[in-house]
Amino acid sequence: MSEMDTKSNVEELAKTCMVGFKSSWVLFHNGTVVIAPGTTNDADAKEAAIALLKENGPVYVGTPHGDFNVSKCQASPGWVVTSHHDQIITFVKHSQFGDEVNDIMVGFFGRNCRDLDSKELQVTHVYIEPSNN
Repeated sequence: MSEMDTKSNVEELAKTCMVGFKSSWVLFHNGTVVIAPGTTNDADAKEAAIALLKENGPVYVGTPHGDFNVSKCQASPGWVVTSHHDQIITFVKHSQFGDEVNDIMVGFFGRNCRDLDSKELQVTHVYIEPSNN
């Protein structure tokens, strides 16, 4: 699978798993999603997400910035890797691994993707929660 196929699959996974989520969110190139509550347009959501990811996305092993938890995405074949910050999560597509995979492998992979996204800061999708007006 090419890098482009993998990235589009991660974007598809994120969109599928975030359906019904009641807040705006921003997806980065390597699968990290930053939840951007209170934002009402793309520019504000991107700005808030980039600022949060720059500060809280880098991995520092042995600190809370290196922590993660892994859970299956119920809506699609993949995992959600959480971080120390409740507004930052990373999606990992099942097809990014072979059959011999465990939560630790997925967690380290997702954590690495978050670290890359915190450095690259390349936004691939912005979802703005519709207002209730």
